[in-house]
Parts: sequence; C-alpha cells; structure tokens
Amino acid sequence: PTLCSDCPALLEDLQDGLLWHSQHVHDGKVRANYYIRELYGDPSGNHDAWKTPLAVMCLNGQPQMFLHPVSVKLLELKWDRFGKKTFLGVQAFFVIIIALFTDGFLMHNPSDCGQEGFISRTCAGALACIVFLLMSHFIVKQYCGGQTTVVKFLKMPIRMPRLLCNPWNIARYVSMICLCFAASTTAPQCIAGGRRSEGPSSPAGAVVGALEMHQIDWLMVITAVAAMCMWGQLIQALVISTRLAALTYTIGQLFSDVTRFMILMGIILVSFAAALTALQEPGFEDFDTSTMNLLKHFLNLAPPTHYDFEALGMFLMVMFAIIIHVGLLSILIAQLALAYEHLSEDKAGYAKMNR
Repeated sequence: PTLCSDCPALLEDLQDGLLWHSQHVHDGKVRANYYIRELYGDPSGNHDAWKTPLAVMCLNGQPQMFLHPVSVKLLELKWDRFGKKTFLGVQAFFVIIIALFTDGFLMHNPSDCGQEGFISRTCAGALACIVFLLMSHFIVKQYCGGQTTVVKFLKMPIRMPRLLCNPWNIARYVSMICLCFAASTTAPQCIAGGRRSEGPSSPAGAVVGALEMHQIDWLMVITAVAAMCMWGQLIQALVISTRLAALTYTIGQLFSDVTRFMILMGIILVSFAAALTALQEPGFEDFDTSTMNLLKHFLNLAPPTHYDFEALGMFLMVMFAIIIHVGLLSILIAQLALAYEHLSEDKAGYAKMNR
C-alpha cells in the first residue's frame, strides 16, 4: 500500500522485474515470460483475497499502473479464464430480478392481485430474500474475520466490510432489502383476498377523483428506492466494454467538480430567492416558492413568462441570470474541459483495473 500511494513511480520498476524477455528473435518474435504469481498471489495460501498484491494495487494504486505489460497480461488471463463468466452470470441473475420486479411492481399495480403480477412479485421477493440472506452472511463473516476497511463518516472512522466498499454492492443490498419488504407487504393482502384494481368499466368521475386524492404512501417510496437502486447497479455492467468503462470513470471523476459547482449555485440561488421574497415581487411572496421558481428558471423548466417586477426586482433577476448562466456555467464548462483532457490518459488503465 505504501508503494502504491507514496511511490507509484517505483512500482513500474517492480513490474519490470516480473517480465523476462529473450535477447534472441525467432521468426520476428521475442520469447517472454510473465511472472504473474508474484502479482496475483497464491489463493491456497492467502484466504483473504483483498490482501493479495493485485488487490492492493486496485485499492491504492493509480490507473496508469495497469497499463504495464505484466498487469495487462495478468488481467487478460483473469478476465478470459473465469472473470468474464462470473461477471456475466451475476449480471444475468440480477437482470432476471429486475425483469420480475418491473413486471410485478411497475407493469402491474402492486394492489392488483391478478395472477401475472402476483407471480412476478412473489418470485422477485423470493429471489431478493435469498440474495439478502447470502449478502448478510458474507457481511457478517467478513466483519468477524477482520476483512474490513476503515471508512470515515463525518470524520468518524467506521469499520466497513469489504463487500460494502463497492457502491454497486451497496445498491444491490439496499434494493434487495426494499424488495423483500415490498413483496412481503403485498403478498399477504392478495392471499387474504385483498383489494383488486378497478376494471375498465369504472366511471370517469371516479378516475378523476382518484387522481385528485392521490397520496404517496411508504410502499410507493420503498418501491421507488428499489427501482432506482436495481437499475442503477446495472451501470457496473458497462465494464464489459473498455470504452464504456472508461466513460464511467471519467464521469465519476468529473462528478466532484460538478458537485462543488452545485453547492456554489445553491448558495447563490438561495440568496437571490431571499432578496426577491423580501421585495414581495409577484410569484415570489414566499421563500420556498421563490426558491422553486428560481430553480425552474435556472433549469429552464418554467414556461416563458413576463415578470411584472419593479426596477430593483428586475435588476436582481437579470443579475441572477448573468451570474448563473454566463458566469458559473462558462467557468464549469472550461473546468470540465481541462479536467477531461487530463483524465483521458487514465481511461484505458481504469477500464482494466475495474475488471
């Protein structure tokens, strides 16, 4: 870990020592030997895969380290021998769960106890419970076995199992919990002869009344969280393509710059919203309404309208548009362009490292 974080340049010399090539050329080719065992480790002698040299490089290293011929050869062998099959198998299993969830909870109303929706929800819930129990078993096993890493939350060190250090595993774990709750809540209602969805013969007035009385309950919220987490974890499947994996790396690295911009933009937006609320301009009588109207104006979600403001209020609106659209957005675009040019050299290495 010290060599990867403090002296990454020396790691290239170390990898050079793991590569031997002959001084003679045979038929235009040079014989080469790759000593990958020293880099990959011995699985029979090391039960903690996270302590192998390759795992340490993935956790603490830089993407450039994985462009060395030894690393490239090792990762190609690992990916072609068993990595690709295992990865595709896991992704296919979760795609099945997503398909069942989409059919049971999204294509069919959860309150509808029809046969198709009920079977899909039951199968999705059963698979989610199995995955949840397996992941919980590995989490407890890793925590008790010391296979943890220290994560700082609000400057407080927290021991986190290795399984949950991957954001895609966290998304799967959360989605499985939500799916278990959602399926276990809707199934008893249908078994006990719960409410069925209204047929197409329902009067139009009842439909309009239902829309007006629509309320979001906790089951809808849990289902929405499960949907976002399950579909979001499919982003990990992009590593099957080197170019798409490099794209996710670039977006992830640029996201920090966008986050800082959003924080600055939020402070400016709230300050202008407070000023317009103090002036009691039309449509800006309340602070929360003023904030939402300015946010819609910034995102171009509000329809074109004529602001019947006084001179000071119109001046504030013009200044807000200039600062946000002309000033901050121009700076953000220039900053992202420079950052992307710098990150373009690391994309290939990250694509290999993330596999």
